Amino acid sequence: MREAGIKEAPKGLLNVIRHLGPGVILSGSVIGSGELLVTTRLGAQFGYVFLWGVILCCMIKYFVQVEIGRYCISKNLTGIKAFNQFPIAKIRKTNFLNIFFFAILAMMTPAFAGIFGSCAGLLYSLFPAIPVKLWGIILFASVTVLLWRGYYKDLEKTVVVLVGGFSLSILICFFLMQGTTYHATSSELLSGMTFNVPEGGMSVAMALMGSVGVTAAELFFYPYLLKEKGYGEHVGVRPADNTEGWALRQKGWMKVLKIDALICTMIAATITVAYYLLAASVFYYGLGTVPTGIGVVEGLAGIFTESFGKWSYGLFMFGAFCTLYSTLCVSAAAFGRLWTDFFDSLQFIKADRPEAKTKWYRFFQTLWPALWLAFFLGIPKPMTILIWGLRFNGLWLPFLSLAAAFLAKKADSEVKPSTGSSIALWLTIACILVFTLGYFVLITDAPLAYRVVFSILTVVFALYTVLACFRVKDFKDFDQYRKDVIS
Repeated sequence: MREAGIKEAPKGLLNVIRHLGPGVILSGSVIGSGELLVTTRLGAQFGYVFLWGVILCCMIKYFVQVEIGRYCISKNLTGIKAFNQFPIAKIRKTNFLNIFFFAILAMMTPAFAGIFGSCAGLLYSLFPAIPVKLWGIILFASVTVLLWRGYYKDLEKTVVVLVGGFSLSILICFFLMQGTTYHATSSELLSGMTFNVPEGGMSVAMALMGSVGVTAAELFFYPYLLKEKGYGEHVGVRPADNTEGWALRQKGWMKVLKIDALICTMIAATITVAYYLLAASVFYYGLGTVPTGIGVVEGLAGIFTESFGKWSYGLFMFGAFCTLYSTLCVSAAAFGRLWTDFFDSLQFIKADRPEAKTKWYRFFQTLWPALWLAFFLGIPKPMTILIWGLRFNGLWLPFLSLAAAFLAKKADSEVKPSTGSSIALWLTIACILVFTLGYFVLITDAPLAYRVVFSILTVVFALYTVLACFRVKDFKDFDQYRKDVIS
């Protein structure tokens, strides 16, 4: 890191706002298929009763996001290089934890193909003269062109517009609903905060943990955005002695990071709750029907058309398009960076210079959307493959959260999280473990062998992580750590 990059943390609200951005970009990916399609299905099926659960699933991962960010900006590391610090066996300088993460990331291809299909279906409903598969090709071309340069600023500007688009449109539609027969009263909203679980709804409720709010894929991508925004470079390298100045800078930038992560969380929670309440009010309490897939979007838009005219239909569909399209843009940019770093870590490619990184970013952020498009064109049921792919994102979350706890414990003494933050992090991890194990092991129709293996892996990894946190000061490498644990 260059000395010129060292910079004191901003003071004052306006100065802090100028240095935000990674969280806004992340919210462009966060608000996507889970919020638009899964959450609306839940509201249409069960009404307001699970409002508390929707809010919890959006808010609870904030502490995991902050602790991953804390470690990465203090060392100016990407996600892969940070998680490579976890004491577990490695192949070509890349540990098995990262290899496991990327195996799941590859298996999430159907989810992104489903988003392609849902977005193409939405555009087809607006402009039926163009075939739905051609819309998919147009979407692929537009995402590739927008991200071609591979610059952080391009991504930030694009996503700010899209996030603003879906946020304003969905919130306007929610307030418009209050002037119709489908309005939500304060007593009805309060009934959703009584911690009740709808009968037969636990499987959907548990699935929310992996599909709404900041999911595992976004948590892993967050350090890359922090690095490109310059947080780690501004903190600088920790000196061998006299660390007081470095610690003050790190704590100052951590305050900015916490605000950035909080904005991401609040955007996700607000928009997700708005989608949930719209669907519950219109379908569960109003029409008494449960549409599926993109039919939820069309049905909600139709209600506004009846009440306020065609302009409101366009407003709602514009918001729905921005929601799905922002996910495609951010996900493509994320895959470009993640897979470049992964293959660089495995020493299969060299991305040690800015020019080389940009070249590989372009390659991977074009390759993966092309695979998503091919998958969509070959399989005609986007919602089916979307739900199938989202399951893998949920299975990643417990391991990522536990590894984040290890990083928090491994942070330099001057900048370790407070006791309160550590307690909040472990409570978060406990909730994630309960939700994920409960959903995948007890409820899903996955083969019994898969559920047994996943349960054993999760429990063993959790115990291993706890031991690692207690011995974090002692371990030198995996082999030594393994001998210590066995002894």
